[in-house]
Amino acid sequence: PAHARADYGPATVGVEWDNRPDVKTAVFAPSSGERQHVLNREMHEVVVYQDDFLGDVVRDQYTLLSGSDAQALDPVISAAKNGMIRLTCGNDATTTMAVNGSQLSMALNWDSSVSNGRLFMETRIKVSAITNIVLFVGFTDTLSLEMPFTMSGTTLTSNATDGLGLMFDTGQTTDRFYAVGVDSDTDATEELLDTAPVAATWIRLGVALWDDGVGQFFINGVQKGADMAAACTPTVDLTPTLAVFSETTTAHTLDADYLRCEMARV
Repeated sequence: PAHARADYGPATVGVEWDNRPDVKTAVFAPSSGERQHVLNREMHEVVVYQDDFLGDVVRDQYTLLSGSDAQALDPVISAAKNGMIRLTCGNDATTTMAVNGSQLSMALNWDSSVSNGRLFMETRIKVSAITNIVLFVGFTDTLSLEMPFTMSGTTLTSNATDGLGLMFDTGQTTDRFYAVGVDSDTDATEELLDTAPVAATWIRLGVALWDDGVGQFFINGVQKGADMAAACTPTVDLTPTLAVFSETTTAHTLDADYLRCEMARV
């Protein structure tokens, strides 16, 4: 792969990202001193999906959703050399997902039910502002317009029945990412992480779910927080999702550079 993908590519950066001792990984250091990794995994063992959002039309595999406000738009391909998709929030005074939201999902094809298997997704996003905004990157169990998790103060609300991911809600007390999960309508213990998004700045977010229901969370290729027990039911059909809505009368955007998902093949 190209240098950027070899060094930073989603799910291809060695055991410290994969956290799987059974995966054969070659690691080498180029003259710059940066570590690069080459992952050797048989295709018959995994299902892999990747989209760099190239071209001018969104693939029909996706479910494109938006709120009732006229300014809330379905996700659309936005012109960019790398390829990019843009989610645009509404700016209505009713600051809910149902009114101001924009969401990208796909079919409920994904779970972590295979023994010793792992479900994983990564994306690279950028938001136009980090004030008066709610965003979520991860997995959820419905194809309806829904913000899977929100937070007010330190009180978490899970709207999903099963799901896990990284949430940022400026209604929370401390404006940093939270790792969140819900298993059969029972919330996992959320964890406040040490990283916040920066307006108009790209950030990589990754989410993993293992066959025992343990969740793991990654920011810029580094695991953040502890392994989350009972993060989500491994056998429930899930979709990767990007979701955002504005909590003000100013519209915001969330851009995604790529989306990658993988799971152990059934």
